[in-house]
Amino acid sequence: VDPIGNFPVITSKHRSLSCKALKADPSLYAKYANVKTPMGFTFDQAIQAGLDAPHLGVGISAGEAASYEVYKDIMDVVIEGWHGYKPTDSHKSDMDYTHLKMTDEQAAKFDKHVVSTRIRAGRSIDTLALPPSTDRKSRRTVETLLSGALSQMTGELAGKYYPLGGMTKQEEDDLQS
Repeated sequence: VDPIGNFPVITSKHRSLSCKALKADPSLYAKYANVKTPMGFTFDQAIQAGLDAPHLGVGISAGEAASYEVYKDIMDVVIEGWHGYKPTDSHKSDMDYTHLKMTDEQAAKFDKHVVSTRIRAGRSIDTLALPPSTDRKSRRTVETLLSGALSQMTGELAGKYYPLGGMTKQEEDDLQS
């Protein structure tokens, strides 16, 4: 790829951190234009969503875990801008809901406005690409692995796995109500 001739058109409408980083330092594009991750995810694939949808805030995606190291110079800028974590920082997860603290005022607002919530879980399975660069075969492999793991859950965690496109209208309605 010719890094000069293929440099993306970034307008004032592009608000993403990746576009801002590229505009501030065009050498980032020259550095990564011909670089692929071990699974073949290109830099252009990584930044395409941010170019196609100028309103996005992040504007770059990881095709696989290695993307964070392969495209480190821009990923670090975006992660710090979006999450506030410097490359030297460490994120600590705390999934214990009892550690959530709210003032009485915050709790009152929460009780007034929050009717329900959903939890989104991303997935990363070693040796498989991340969603931005997966093909149908990989998606089927992920579904097989996860549905198998989910079917082994017991007790409070036991349930039924509903594949996308495999539910009846009634099942969809029941799950959404």
